[in-house]
Amino acid sequence: MGFENGVSAGMQTSWLSPFKEHRLTVTGTAGSLVFDDTKPWPEKLTLFQDQMRLNGEHFIIDRASPIALPVPEAEPLKDEMRAFIQTCETGKPAPTDIAEAIMVQQVLETMQTQLIDTSATSSNLQPVRPK
Repeated sequence: MGFENGVSAGMQTSWLSPFKEHRLTVTGTAGSLVFDDTKPWPEKLTLFQDQMRLNGEHFIIDRASPIALPVPEAEPLKDEMRAFIQTCETGKPAPTDIAEAIMVQQVLETMQTQLIDTSATSSNLQPVRPK
């Protein structure tokens, strides 16, 4: 998916995959962050700061040691339920609102549209932009 500011994102999901993967990778100019929910807490979030340089016509990747970043131990679904209950009990605004829910729904719909659009002919891949 491409966004108006030039940022792009790719997502892959499959209930049929033989591998249990719960991983999010974000790659930028300063490195990559990988959150892997199947790993133990101290290893869930890792920063990779590999360097790439041009050597003639070839790229060389200098691998740096990965850096484990601390992540507070939590159960997201349980935290969401607690926040919902607190909102109901106190009337305080929820941490997220309908605008965020709509954005999530639009991303899911875009993913579904991309799947339908490309399942017949993979050679006609076109970027789909969230509304």
